[in-house]
This record gives sequence, C-alpha cells and structure tokens, in this order.
Amino acid sequence: MKLLRHLITVLFLFVTITATAHDDDYWNKRWSITPSLGLGCSSWLGEHYSDFDLGFAWRIGALAEYSFNKTWSISSGLNILSMNTKSNYVSINNVHMERTTFNQVYLDIPVLCGTRIKISDKFNLLLKYGAYLDFGIGGKTKFRNRITYSINTFDLVTSTDLGLDLRVYLELNDVVFGIETHNGLRKLFKDPDATNGANLVSIGYRFGIDKKH
Repeated sequence: MKLLRHLITVLFLFVTITATAHDDDYWNKRWSITPSLGLGCSSWLGEHYSDFDLGFAWRIGALAEYSFNKTWSISSGLNILSMNTKSNYVSINNVHMERTTFNQVYLDIPVLCGTRIKISDKFNLLLKYGAYLDFGIGGKTKFRNRITYSINTFDLVTSTDLGLDLRVYLELNDVVFGIETHNGLRKLFKDPDATNGANLVSIGYRFGIDKKH
C-alpha cells in the first residue's frame, strides 16, 4: 500500500507541474490510441484468502478508443498483465504448499464503455467501465513442501479469467493519469473460491488518429 500511495503522489505532482494551455484539437479526435503503463498491487479474493499478502502488479499495453461524441466512447486493447500474491500456507487440488509466491502473467483484453466529462479547458475526467478477458501466458509458483518447488502457475489454476474492469482517468491534454481496478468473476480453481483482484495507478499518452468533420 505504501508503493501505491507513493505512485499517486508522484502522479499528482506531475499533473500540477505540467498543467499547460488546452489543445483545441483534443476534442476533435474521433479515433485514438493510448499506450500506458500501470503499477500497483494484487491478491486473490475470496472468503478463504483474506490472510494472503498483497503482491506487486504491473500492466503495459495500449487502448484504442472510438468517440461517438465529446461524451461517449467505446474502447478495447491489448495488455500484458502480471499479478503476484503470497501465502504462508495454502492447499490447492490436494497440493499442500508453505511460504508460497504465486505469479500469473496474462494477455489482457478489455472491452470498455467510456464517459468523458469536461472539467475545464485543461482537464477531462474519463470514466471507463466494462469487462476483461484474460489468457494465461506464463508465471511461476514457488513453494515449500519439505523442499522448495517451482512450477507453472497455470498447472494449479485455470489459465483463463473473466471479470469486471473499472477505470477513472484524469486527462491533461493528451497525457492520461488513471486509477484502475481489476476484479475477477471466474474461480481460479473449483475448491475453494479464489478470484483475481488488482488495483493499479497508470500513466499514458493519447495519440489522435483522425478528426471529426
């Protein structure tokens, strides 16, 4: 949580320092692509996992947006998302593990609706909400059971995930600062009922492709 607070502080300072005159062409961009980087924390959510420790999470990728007008938009993209969590003891599919570190790396595909609210000539508030579909592409789980083991995480948990994606962005001209939450709906394995969860702060830059006529 300390890392998350520090990142939010850095983003706030950057917004304050870089506030400049508004670009009138900003409002005219119908198609745009926003590469971005997100950093934060993740864990497993569920009744039996409240004692799991938060791990480091990161996301890198790009989001393509189509704006119907100055308020409403739809977007999708492609990301690499890495999530980590830690546990002193857990049993999965009759495998008993102590001092365990889980790492899951996904190909992340969000589908989001957007609502853009003009705050001033310099700032917009952008709300994005929708769903994501994740495909596991890598990750290791390290644990002790008398000796230390390292195995593919997706030999233990399902390799696909589906969930809710909620994002709040502050746009300063074409620079985009965000807070994102990633809440899984699909169980990672049948028993018990763990799901993925992650919270990130992000920064990106919005490239306009064309303009409204």
